Amino acid sequence: MKHLLSISLLLFSVFSFSQVEKDSLFKKDAALIYDTLKVMHHLERAVMQYYLMPEQDRISTGQNFQEYIEANVLATNPVPDVDLLRFLEIYIKKDVPQDWKNFMAKVNNTNAKMLLTLTHKYGYPSKQRVEKYAGAYNLPNASVIFAVRPNRYYDEMAKMLKKAHKKGDLSDHDYDLFLAIGGREAISTNEVKKIEGHTRFTIGEQ
Repeated sequence: MKHLLSISLLLFSVFSFSQVEKDSLFKKDAALIYDTLKVMHHLERAVMQYYLMPEQDRISTGQNFQEYIEANVLATNPVPDVDLLRFLEIYIKKDVPQDWKNFMAKVNNTNAKMLLTLTHKYGYPSKQRVEKYAGAYNLPNASVIFAVRPNRYYDEMAKMLKKAHKKGDLSDHDYDLFLAIGGREAISTNEVKKIEGHTRFTIGEQ
């Protein structure tokens, strides 16, 4: 419960720290930051699965959406101490998404909001910084993936990533990717696959 409260508090807090303070806080809360990113990537991967599904699978999972989400998202949570519905700010049954469209919008907006919150408090959570302070980065993509997805925070995200890029926390490659397609309301399946490939660290991301 303490772990859940710690992550939940990030969503509702406003911070203003110097870079030295951010680095100190990052080191202190490295485990919490890493677990938060694990949850974000887990939800992001659930969204990605939709784009990679054949049309027939999209239809069948949509017809039994709640069962699919419970079995393939909630039951496979990589951080069991975190309630994924509360992480998504879902507190009552009627607010649980009933279809792919609403689920994806909820995930994209929550992850974007959390990336902004993490960055405002700790600085941009790049692979290098997470590895330095948490000792590992066993995650599938760069954090910029959360900014690229369609979300309601584009203007704030653009300002934040510009600063992160100027500081050297965000690579030229990832910043260019955001500038090219970040914040768009509609992204084609081919572009989604391109995003998936270009943000993986196997191709030399920072």
